[in-house]
Amino acid sequence: MKKYSGNFHIAVFIILSILYFFSSHKVYSQNDFTCPSGGHKGDESTITGRINFFTSTNPPESTYAAHGIVKLFKVNPLNADVIAVDSAVVNSLGWYAIFGVQPGDYYIVAYPDDPVEDYMVAFYPSGQLYTTASRINLAPGPGQFRTCNVKSIVMSQTTGQTPVYGEVADSLNHNSKLRNTIITAKSGNQFRGFAITDNQGKYLIKSLLPGTYTFTATRYGYKNQSQLVNVTSTPPTVNFYLQRDTASSIGISNNSSVVKNFKLNQNYPNPFNPSTEIVYSLEKGMEVRVALYTIEGKFVRDLVNEYKSAGEYRINFNAENLSTGVYSYVLETGEGQKESKFMVFTK
Repeated sequence: MKKYSGNFHIAVFIILSILYFFSSHKVYSQNDFTCPSGGHKGDESTITGRINFFTSTNPPESTYAAHGIVKLFKVNPLNADVIAVDSAVVNSLGWYAIFGVQPGDYYIVAYPDDPVEDYMVAFYPSGQLYTTASRINLAPGPGQFRTCNVKSIVMSQTTGQTPVYGEVADSLNHNSKLRNTIITAKSGNQFRGFAITDNQGKYLIKSLLPGTYTFTATRYGYKNQSQLVNVTSTPPTVNFYLQRDTASSIGISNNSSVVKNFKLNQNYPNPFNPSTEIVYSLEKGMEVRVALYTIEGKFVRDLVNEYKSAGEYRINFNAENLSTGVYSYVLETGEGQKESKFMVFTK
């Protein structure tokens, strides 16, 4: 079986190499809005395709992405949780290939990973909102070979000085943070940036120029939400509390809201150098942990980790030994409830 699997991967590599050759000579063509299937004798399925986007020229021209990542997502129908199950790197000719995909329903999202991002995050087959996405199905049985091309549009990125950050949560239960939500920033008709929320529902768009932007949050199983925000030199916090989309094809159960018995305040001052104060309050005695993380989600250190009686508490935090940047601090109780906020340290 291992020998056959290796031969299959070699065969796929040869097929992709042939496609690369023909595409560079403009002989091979593929309908970008289809995801055709073809059987092979193995029991592993493969999803492959090409990423292209339209430029800002007049008239617009289509060009292939030279970098990026394609992720394969599943959605839990019980709680609408979005889980990335696999990913692949986009090569210099715009191609990607995900091997060994198990049977099931999936969504495909492509996004750049280059410091100079030239195209917008996009759902298969095209578009920046989850409502434009098409779900693909891999049925049980012999392995399938799917070609799923993704179309995007150019991102008119300009280097600014203002980061924008916030959180995304369920509108009925703010303690239920929504990971893998996509946030886009649009100025007029031009997209200027995007971000994807982490496991704590947090996001960061690193730098924008001052101006008026439309920020939109889009996530499977929830209604899209937009906010008009005036960005100045002071980093704004833009939070989203999304409503369940009961009209979508994704089955969603109504979970009862969880009442928090604690409160976590925004640190002050923020931004700060080098010290700031974090205030939290407890309605009853409980085990409490307040932990500090980098914006990438890497643990830095615990600020509190012990039993606390009911009352208000203040943490005097000094970041003198840390690097300049955006950090998050997370309060977690022994009952499993969490809340987190961002802080900006500047030297």
